[in-house]
Amino acid sequence: DVVQNCYMPPFISPTLVGAKRAMSEVASDPKSLLNKYPDDYVLYQVGFFDKSKGVITGCSTDTPAKVCVLSELIKKGE
Repeated sequence: DVVQNCYMPPFISPTLVGAKRAMSEVASDPKSLLNKYPDDYVLYQVGFFDKSKGVITGCSTDTPAKVCVLSELIKKGE
C-alpha cells in the first residue's frame, strides 16, 4: 500500500503469472479496496518457495522485486 507505506502479508503462488492472476481477481472485485484504489497497491515478489523441498528463499537483493501496479491488472470496461 503506497499510501500507507506498508506491505500486506505475503501469499504463495507457484508462478508470477499465477500471482498476477490471483491479484487480478481480487482487484477486479468492485467491493475490494484494491479495486477502489488500484494505483495505491503494488505486487512484489519477496522470495521463492521450492515445493519439492519445502524451502523458502528470499530475493537475491535486499529489496523485493516489483511485479506490477494492480491498476495494470484490472480489465477496463469489462
